[in-house]
Amino acid sequence: MARWRGKYTTEGIHPRTLNEVKDGDPVTVRDAEGDFLPRIATTGVTRGGNFLVVWVARAEEMARALREGNAPEQIPWPATDVWVPGEEPGSDRG
Repeated sequence: MARWRGKYTTEGIHPRTLNEVKDGDPVTVRDAEGDFLPRIATTGVTRGGNFLVVWVARAEEMARALREGNAPEQIPWPATDVWVPGEEPGSDRG
């Protein structure tokens, strides 16, 4: 069992991500290679399996889902790697 199981800490999550991100909001995520990618949040910060996540989808996937009237393909992203655009590390405000 992982040592952090059941410890849903908000440490490392940007305050604006924690307090403002909700379904339909544009967000910026950092991938495993450190690249920043635009996404659309489909939830706010929520519990994942063992840590807090934001479920996200690509903009074109959201558009497809809206056009076809079904749910978008989405993925849980670690909330520590999700920001309101302009707040990510290295940006003017972040």
